[in-house]
Amino acid sequence: MTELLGHDTSNVVGEPCYQVLCGTDVFGNRFCNPCCPVINMARIQAAIRRFEMHVSHVNRRPMCTEVAILSVGPWNLAGATIVHILRPVGRNSDSHNGTEPAGGRAPFRSSGDGDGDGADVLTSRERQLLALFAQGCGSRTIAERLDLSVLTVRNHGQNILRKLKVHNRVEAVALAQRARLI
Repeated sequence: MTELLGHDTSNVVGEPCYQVLCGTDVFGNRFCNPCCPVINMARIQAAIRRFEMHVSHVNRRPMCTEVAILSVGPWNLAGATIVHILRPVGRNSDSHNGTEPAGGRAPFRSSGDGDGDGADVLTSRERQLLALFAQGCGSRTIAERLDLSVLTVRNHGQNILRKLKVHNRVEAVALAQRARLI
């Protein structure tokens, strides 16, 4: 949070996301607001695909980011926790064409034709681990449940991240939920 937006994490935890991100679409129209379309989609459990959004650095410098959303927990009176996963997109401010991020790497895409979600490349054991990641289990817990070594669990985890072309377990779970793998 500090590196990307200039905010100290302790100052923004618990604050409404629209006040922290101040997001706009690629045309400069306000996206983040109290009637957030992402929250409305999460409420009805609709798939939320990754999207680009400009966010404001604390010095008000706009920055193009790719946003992935993960809804954690069941909806109740307090709502669910909505996790925003932001990744800077190295674009010039005048080149918003909605295609791949700079560097030619499209996160959340499988190898092959670029249209898959990675489901076709995961083994059944990797899918099993992905479901346990979604439950919040750590490597040691998964190793105990599946009678595997912690090293084997970590190796499977790295294979999952590589195959799904994501950087961490949270992104892997978000992709898996969107693709209905888990």
